[in-house]
Amino acid sequence: GTEELRYGDNDRLAARVAQIVMADGLLLLSDVDGLYEDDPKKVANAAHVSRIEVIDDRVMSMARGTGSEIGSGGMTTKLQAAQIATHAGCETIIASGACDRPIASLQQDGRCTVFACTQSPAAARKQWLAGILDVRGELSIDAGACAALTEGNSLLPVGVFAVSGEFRRGDAVAVVDGNGKEVARGLVAYDATEAKRIAGCRSSAIESALGYHGGAVIIHRDDLVLTARTRRIA
Repeated sequence: GTEELRYGDNDRLAARVAQIVMADGLLLLSDVDGLYEDDPKKVANAAHVSRIEVIDDRVMSMARGTGSEIGSGGMTTKLQAAQIATHAGCETIIASGACDRPIASLQQDGRCTVFACTQSPAAARKQWLAGILDVRGELSIDAGACAALTEGNSLLPVGVFAVSGEFRRGDAVAVVDGNGKEVARGLVAYDATEAKRIAGCRSSAIESALGYHGGAVIIHRDDLVLTARTRRIA
């Protein structure tokens, strides 16, 4: 029921969307203009924190001290969202929305707290892909495709000579060479049935093989990471 929804869910949802779309930045508006070391409503001259490099236990304790009348978790939920986003390579800003034109205010050096990230969204996504455990299938590729992947290219159907496993579009699959050694892992753009039908096809022949054109690549380079491990189908 809707009674289970809280304002903090919106913050975490925004962070997940930022992660999915590989956003460079996330802006969370609150009724306070960022993070303070103490509750500014209770402590006179409470110190405002303009930048946070790492969201650790000390920072989370500050969040519990920063008063917010919005949502059940207040600033804590916004910091949880900031953790999600920054780990995905997305710099996060918490600022006040309780003013006219809050974004314009930020552009004019309005007060806020910036949470830094240490890597790009693309690098964070690659790191996430490398750690996926639930691999649903396997694509066997030829030497030419292996060389193309090492050069940073996408995997084209023409380089695939065998497909195994039962997977849906968007599932993680292992990419193996002719000896069965895993060379990469990624999120597949076709399900298993479609992948089997287009394996070995040039991109121009995909439409005739399927009856429609679902895209020129079977795994896009943004959804693929090179590995050096051998993994069995989940």
